[in-house]
Amino acid sequence: MNKKGFTLIEILAVIIILGVLMLITVPAVSRYIMSSNRASYAADISAFLETIKSEYDMKDYGNYVRDDELMIVPFEFVSFEKGNSLESPFGKYDLEKSYAVVVPERNGYQIYATVVDERGMGLEMKAYNEISRDSIEEELGEDMIPWRAYFSVSNPFNYNGKTYTFCEKRDIDTLEKSYEDAIIILCEQ
Repeated sequence: MNKKGFTLIEILAVIIILGVLMLITVPAVSRYIMSSNRASYAADISAFLETIKSEYDMKDYGNYVRDDELMIVPFEFVSFEKGNSLESPFGKYDLEKSYAVVVPERNGYQIYATVVDERGMGLEMKAYNEISRDSIEEELGEDMIPWRAYFSVSNPFNYNGKTYTFCEKRDIDTLEKSYEDAIIILCEQ
């Protein structure tokens, strides 16, 4: 009588081969997932800034800012297209620490994003055209200044060698929505 089956050595060989395959594939899949999440995060932030850019270009609030001022637009006051949410691939955005800074310049303006989520992933003063999956940082959440803190003179904003402090809040009405006490204007000190 001929019994067919696997020997202990054959079973151990299969287990070792499966273990080696897992050691190779698990880190690669994890890196791919993280890279994909970072790309999605960067796309969300770009959509956020694109909305601000289009509203600024349409003069919804662009004409409310003078050349010697900076404007802070909190993340929570920006309306996304349908389907987008205020949640990153890593968790909910920290709305107190997420905002855009619009800097009028001689031939236009520049927009910077400061965004962080509850896990501490985000960007700190990253220019609109510099946002990519590689620019997403980690562990930013603890020491970042909330946008409401700029109401205080004790929290100056430094940009391009100049110091700006809170001037005023400006209520801005657009065709679609109203920004009440939302847009913070900082004046050069």
